[in-house]
Parts: sequence; structure tokens; C-alpha cells
Amino acid sequence: DDNCAIFRKFSYETRISSREFCQHLCIPHNFENFAGNDIVGFITKQTWFYSAWKQDPTIQSMLRMLGGTKHADKNSDDIMDGIEELFQETYVDDFKYYWEKLTQKETIVFYHLPLKDFGLSDDLYIKMNARGKQLTSFENFKADLIGYITKQSEDESLEESEQTKWKELLDPKNGIPIKLDTDWTDIFWKNRSKDSKIDEIYFAFINRYFLQELICAKKEDNTDLYSANDLEEKNGTYKYLYGNKSDDSKLQYSGLDKYLLNDDEAIPLSFFISFRDTLNNYKPNYTCCKFFGGCCLNTCFPAWVDSKIEFIPKYDETGNITTLGQKERVIFLAICRYFEKDSFDETSFKQWMRVVWNIVENSGIETISAMIGAMRLIDELSEGGHNIYNFLSNSQLRIKSNFAKEQVAEEIAKAKQIVNGGDEWESKIIEAEKYAFFKGAIRFLFQNEKGEVDDCWTDFDTKWHKAHVEYKDYDYNTLRAFISKCTTEQELKNIIYDTLQSTWKSNLLNKSLNEATHYFLVKDRDNRDNSDNGNGKWEKAKKDLVGTTLLDNINYNGQHLNGCLLRNDKYGQIALFPYAAQSNRKKFVIANSRNTILSNLQKQGKIESDQIIENCDFFWGWDISFNYISGEKHYVFQWNTDGNVYLIENNERKKRDDSYYYFKTDGIDDQKTIEKLDCLIAQAYPDADKSVCEKCQDKFCKSTSEQ
Repeated sequence: DDNCAIFRKFSYETRISSREFCQHLCIPHNFENFAGNDIVGFITKQTWFYSAWKQDPTIQSMLRMLGGTKHADKNSDDIMDGIEELFQETYVDDFKYYWEKLTQKETIVFYHLPLKDFGLSDDLYIKMNARGKQLTSFENFKADLIGYITKQSEDESLEESEQTKWKELLDPKNGIPIKLDTDWTDIFWKNRSKDSKIDEIYFAFINRYFLQELICAKKEDNTDLYSANDLEEKNGTYKYLYGNKSDDSKLQYSGLDKYLLNDDEAIPLSFFISFRDTLNNYKPNYTCCKFFGGCCLNTCFPAWVDSKIEFIPKYDETGNITTLGQKERVIFLAICRYFEKDSFDETSFKQWMRVVWNIVENSGIETISAMIGAMRLIDELSEGGHNIYNFLSNSQLRIKSNFAKEQVAEEIAKAKQIVNGGDEWESKIIEAEKYAFFKGAIRFLFQNEKGEVDDCWTDFDTKWHKAHVEYKDYDYNTLRAFISKCTTEQELKNIIYDTLQSTWKSNLLNKSLNEATHYFLVKDRDNRDNSDNGNGKWEKAKKDLVGTTLLDNINYNGQHLNGCLLRNDKYGQIALFPYAAQSNRKKFVIANSRNTILSNLQKQGKIESDQIIENCDFFWGWDISFNYISGEKHYVFQWNTDGNVYLIENNERKKRDDSYYYFKTDGIDDQKTIEKLDCLIAQAYPDADKSVCEKCQDKFCKSTSEQ
């Protein structure tokens, strides 16, 4: 009776039935007839206990706490898991002692925090009240991860220093267990879903960290633990973490065995240390740095970067989480490595990300093996991530990775120029890198005609002026200017003949075109004859490309042909044709008299061909079909790339006994072409005028005349 007022302060507010039950527990006369045994049976038989309360989960939990369960241990003895069971042999004096401790010595203290002023929704209370549910997949993952660390910290077979490091990971204030549910949770809470979930993005982040650590794992001799091929083809952990074509948003946790390295069935200590340091260094900046108010890291990327990276995953409108492509995984690694080494500094982070993005953008990361190569390179460079210019400019630097060697060499050259020349050079370089299609690759601005770095960068200003002022349009006029600087057959073959930005970049960075690129951007030079065995055909090809509007006008079915190359065939014909062109109709033969002769005859109205290219005197197609107009009749001929003109009938070459009706085109002109066309017609058709054959020296004409 004396303590009922205190007991009534403990209740259950959110369910009326439970609250009423608690009130009845605090009425002394409700228990006057209790005999001191089976408290649950006594309560449930009382008139004040409603039968509906047997379905109330809170009341049933309270009764279970009072009376215990019938669960037995391995010896078949009942487990004492209820208050009545635990205290059934306790004397009254003991209870008085316990009560004194609870009420007078204040051993147990309750902290009360009113939440009404926090503007919190019911979601919080629902989440707090949901702990009776089964643990989520992510909660199981965290528990197993912490269990693994605990097991390692208790492994007496480890060296004392290593065991100490494992124990440090369990530190009550700064260890991984407490961080997972406090400071680090705050990071992901910023990107929570509409229904306040973070499990999926938290899990994805850790998975991505595991994947990059697997890729960058080293043996004791500091060589790669796995080859790229072994990871992609054989490693189950890699396949699981990489997901479906780099989509890891649907990964489900099914056990920690997925995260063990296959060779020694372990998770390295270094992984947990680097993971801890990364998030610890990231966390303070998230709340206090002006760059960390949203997708902050993107503001520190180079100006030309047009894609965003969600370092901390986000939920979209449909509840799905953001994923990472192959390039983005490399950037993710670079960010992790930066924070792993130290906390955020705006200047050093921008410089680091500039170098990283330059390499990523200009190294062709389109396959898994390329992604792995890029990640291992960035992992190696990250040693100097907080002072990347000094790191790269160090004369003692030896980079083991062979990935993206040309771009890495460019970054080294630029770093040296910035360190030696000061901030002015950094500004110049950044300005050039972001221009047009350059996107970080500008070595053609500071290399000489041999492709070597000019130590003094003597021509940089001149080249940069031409590159963004004189040649700012990068149209076909610019392409013709570039072609004019080529002096060899091989140079002409190495050019890609279109004006796509990607093509211009490819041409300017092509090592085999270094000399042409240098003179294109520096100064004019006298062109010399091309090396083509003295027949002048490649010089003629260059004249066709430079001196006409062919490049502006070549198209097929109304679509301009991109990615055109210059090649010659077994007959010595030189032609432009696009990548992977299967149809001969898409090829354009140049440096050939047929274009001049047939275009002249078409202008004179003597032939007709739908293969002539509009606005210029060239024809599309490997072979040219045309109608020859003779009187009121039209005859079909084909000028073939084997150097012969064939008479066509019913879409096939017209045959004579042991050959076809044709003539060779070596050394002919417009008039001679007409004579030979007439001659073939005379030979092939009885009603044709035979007198024309007397003028022709062709062997077939002679035999026909004699007959």
C-alpha cells in the first residue's frame, strides 16, 4: 500500500488495454487471495482480467516476464527466465534489502527526454517499438562483422601487436561497433529514404568498400593478390560484390563467408582499419565543411566533368539506390583513399581529384580488366593524395602500374611544371584541360614534333592560342588544315576523317601524328612529296582531301559517315570508308581519275549516275554504276576499282566467249572514255555502229573489225 503511488508511475501509454492492465497490477486488494505460487495463472483467472487481453502482445509479454516460460536447458531443467521463478526462494528480508537499494541508494536512474519540441513524426516511435521484429539483413551483417572482429581480438595465436590492433577496433568509444550505430549512421541518415530507411545505402557503401579492397589486395611481397582475369572469372567474392553488370543495388546478405578472401579465408585487419579511418575522416567534414551539404564532393571535381558521383548512395523517387559504373568505382576508390589518409582540405582534394579524373577520363575504362587496372593505379598514386603535385614531380618516383602510362606521364609533366612554375601554370593548365573536348588530356600543347616533353614548355602559349582561338570551331576547314601538315602515307592513314570531338581528341593525341600535330599548332612548313614509291598517288589523295569539299559532303543515305579511315586495296585504290563498313557502297575512292572524268561527262549530259556526291565532283561507292546515253538508248556500265569499265546487262557483266566486254582505264581522258564506251557497245550489239571500232586500239575491237 505504501508504494502504490510509485508503482503507478510505471505504465504503458501507447495502448489503452496495456495501460489498464498496468493499473490493475498496482491495486493491492487485487492480490489479497494470491497464495504465492503461479502468478500468471492467478492473474488470468481474476474478474478484472478481460479475456481479450490474452490477444494483447504487450500484456502477454508482461505475463511472460512475471511467470517465465517452460523452456528447458540441455539437461532438461526448466530455465529460470521469469521474475517469479528467479525469486521463488527469496526471503522477505532480502526483498527489503533490494527495495532499499532501488529506492534509497538510487542505484537505478532514469533519464527523461521530452520529445514534443523536436517535431518528430510517429515514425520514430514506430521504429523504437519495432525491436520485437526479426533483425534485418543489414543488422545481421553488422552483427556478424562485429563478431568477426571480436573473434580475431581473442585469437591467442596472433602476434600481440596484431591482437592489440583488433582490440582497438572494439574500443567502446571510438571502435567500429559504436561508430556503426552512431557517428557513421549520421552520415547515411542525411540520404535516408522517404520512409526513413538507410540500411540499403549503408550496406551498399560497405560492399563497395569491400570490393575495392579485394581488387587492391596485395601479397606479402606487395604484388597483386589476384590477377584481373582471376577476379573476373573465378573469384566468387568479386562476382557477388560486383553485382549484375556493376549494379549492386539488389545484393542480399546471406553470410559472412561471401566476404572472406578465398586464399586464406579471412578478412584482413587492414580492411577494417582503412574503413574506420575513411569514415572517421569523412564524418567531421560532413557537418562542418561548406562542401559537405549535399553531393558536396562533385563541386571539387574538374569543371569539365559532366557526371556526378554519389559517394554516399542515395534513394531515388522509387526507393531504388544509386549505383556506380566502372569509371565511378575508380573515383569512389580515389575518394576513400583520400579520406583514409587524412581529413578534408579543399585545395589538396581538388588537386587530387583533378589528376584522378584526368586519368579516368583518358584511359578507356570500358571493361572490367580496365577498371581493375585503373583502381590499382589510383591505389598506388593515393600514397601522395594529399600533396599530389609534389608526389608526382619527385624525381625518385617509380610507378609500378603500367595502366594509362601516357596519361600518367602527362600528369607527371604537368605536376613538375606547376611545382616549378607556380600557381600561374596551374591556372593555365586547368584552363586548357576544360576547353572543348580536351577533358584533361593536353600533352599535344607541350610536346615537340617528336612527342617529347619540351622542358621549358616553349610553345605552350602559341599552341594554346591556336587551339582555342584560331581553330576554335574544329570543323572540316580545320581538319583540312590538319591534313595539310601530313607528309607521309602513314600519317594520312593514321588520321580519322571526321569532326566529332572524340575524333579530334584521338587525332591530336595519336603518337604517330605527333609531327603533324606539332606543326598544325605551331607554324606552317613546306609540304614535301609523300613517300609513295614516286607515283604521287598519296599526294593526289591529300590534294583531294585538302583542296575540295569532299569531307564536308560525303554521306550515305543522308547520314554523314563518322569515323572514316583512309585505306588502299590490292589494286592500289585509295578510299575513305567508315569503321566496320561492310558495304562497298559506303566507301569513297579518291586520287583516281574516274571522279574527274565521270563528273565532267555527267555535267555534259553524256552519262547519268545517282552515285555522285552532291556539291562536289566525287562519287560514293567502291564501284560506280552509270548510264551512258547513246542517241536515244541508254547503256549501263560499271567503273570498277580493278581499273576496268564493264558493260552491264541485266545487272551482270555482259560476257563474250572467254571474257567480259570491258576496257582498261589507264591514262584515258574524257574523250577517250567516250570512244571506248562506244566501241564496247559496237562489239556487244549487232545493230550498233561498227565504224567506231576503227578508231580504237583495243584488241577486242581489232578482232571484231577484222571479222
